[in-house]
Amino acid sequence: MKALMLTIALLLLTGCENSSSSKDNLPQTDLEEATDAKLLPPTYDKIYFGAFPDFGGSEDQVTSQKIIDFETIFDKKIVWACFSQNWFNGIKYPKEHIHAINDTQTIPYVRLMPRSNETQEIAETYFSLQKIIDGAFDKELIQWAQDAKEDNIPLLVDFAVEANGNWFGYSGIFNGADTKEEYGDPSYPDGPERYRDAYRHIIDIFKKEEVNHITWFYHFNYTSFPNEEWNQPKYYYPGDHYIDWVGFSLYGAQTLDEEWEGLEFSVQLENYVDSYKEINSTRPIALLEFGVTDNHPDGNKSAWLKDAFQTILDNPYITFSAISPWHENWENEDGTMTTIRLDSSLEVQEVFKQIIQNERFISSAEPTLLFKSGFEDGVYIDNTAYQFSEDYRYIRGTDNETGFSWPIDILGASESSLHYIDDDNHQAVKSEIQTVIGHNGDYTKALYNLQNYDLGITQCPYEILNIQEGKKDLYIKYWMKMDSASLLKVDMWRAIFEYKTKDYEKNDGFRLIAYIYTDDDGIPYWHWQGDENPQSSIWEIDNKTVPVPMDEWFMTEFFWHWSEGDDGRALWKINGKVIGDHYGPTTRNSKPIEFIILTQIYGDANPKYQWIDDIEIWNTLPK
Repeated sequence: MKALMLTIALLLLTGCENSSSSKDNLPQTDLEEATDAKLLPPTYDKIYFGAFPDFGGSEDQVTSQKIIDFETIFDKKIVWACFSQNWFNGIKYPKEHIHAINDTQTIPYVRLMPRSNETQEIAETYFSLQKIIDGAFDKELIQWAQDAKEDNIPLLVDFAVEANGNWFGYSGIFNGADTKEEYGDPSYPDGPERYRDAYRHIIDIFKKEEVNHITWFYHFNYTSFPNEEWNQPKYYYPGDHYIDWVGFSLYGAQTLDEEWEGLEFSVQLENYVDSYKEINSTRPIALLEFGVTDNHPDGNKSAWLKDAFQTILDNPYITFSAISPWHENWENEDGTMTTIRLDSSLEVQEVFKQIIQNERFISSAEPTLLFKSGFEDGVYIDNTAYQFSEDYRYIRGTDNETGFSWPIDILGASESSLHYIDDDNHQAVKSEIQTVIGHNGDYTKALYNLQNYDLGITQCPYEILNIQEGKKDLYIKYWMKMDSASLLKVDMWRAIFEYKTKDYEKNDGFRLIAYIYTDDDGIPYWHWQGDENPQSSIWEIDNKTVPVPMDEWFMTEFFWHWSEGDDGRALWKINGKVIGDHYGPTTRNSKPIEFIILTQIYGDANPKYQWIDDIEIWNTLPK
């Protein structure tokens, strides 16, 4: 909850046509489970550190510098930066703000605010919840979703924050409050029910537009105003089928004349925890707003913050997975100042700076393991022909040691399979799972690939195909052992890994590829390349320092940060040593990855063979 700020002039959005659609029979289909595009909770007892880094009284004066300033003051990077997308400025995708945040390697957190001005405690009539439910703004919301999909920057989004309060015009108290006969379910309070259904309606639009890279938050106020049964946060909750995270605001005194006693963080958390527990949810919990004013006659801000953080770190009620303090000062209508900023005094600044250095508060989304397999018991090659082509086979089953199942389905891939060519039973490409001596000297199972000869299309053998979410970081690691016979002559080459973006074959995309070449003396070396077609390199790296292991196991690692700009990155390591670490474009023309050739076996000498073991795929570089 924010105290009342100066009112600005009424700004109405024009051109919004009402359309008739009924609230009845809202889609109740389950949303997809969280994928690597969603913000997953941190592991163990870690807590994400996000913030509102003073984007102004209207909460939308977003600049990269504000984030940099905040992080400099407190010597701590934030995971996300939140701002409000005020609908009085238009229901449109805030691309400029999102890119300003994303440029600082911070996740944009967008608060959809259906208000026609900043006046509080008056019902919002233009962007009313009923109009949202009836589809009056579907055209704008659909365009918002489409623009977000095209931009494809991972977002955190919530809608109409703190609707169980009595200050925002879209709150339940202004949309039917405790009446039950005017809308929907006659046993359900109309105000919360309208909010719930409006939020569901919005998420359904984004789901229909296949916008899968948004993490949806439900954001309530920890204490309901009025604190009556009908206005409890449980009635507003859209449900786990719609929401990925649940969060709330919890403030101390915000003005100098507001009582201090009873608004201590620990006191409030204990007093109102029952209303939180009534929300039927299994989602991670975020403290999305909190703070207290400085220079209060009855209390000390530093002491309030110490109490808050001690409670966040160690309380029996709620396990927090993220926090997001509010960092802003504003002038109230009576001319007094609310000083919520975390540097409102040198004492407060040092106290907060010291607290936030606690190792439990982390500054980036933790790496998530997306796939891991060593081809152990439970994994097998299905010799039944691949459904779309005779030239492919599936790897299937669940690895009993890791619990991950084949085929690999990361990044929304619809198909993943082995390249397999049986030309009159001569097997141009052959694959099987063998028991061999592994990289640690013990017997293990590994994928064996053999290429006998080239038919012009003979390569691979394992491809992750039809990728739908190919604009993000990715880290791939596996162990490999290959023969030396195919690399003993002058001017030979062999590819071991690559990805291609869509339309690469039309010279409109990008390929990242790892080679082994031999020089004029027949000595093998590494070659790392990004190109727009095989004859047109964008960048190249040769490495003749790190030896090329042959007839022995070695570990290979690939990482890329997705970008068309200078912040793109393509990293390749062998046995922990850097082969090439290129900063620059990793795609062209906004094309996503179409497929990844995970374990390539391709070159100009045959036969050649290799073993692959212990594959790991992460959503970013592991720590």
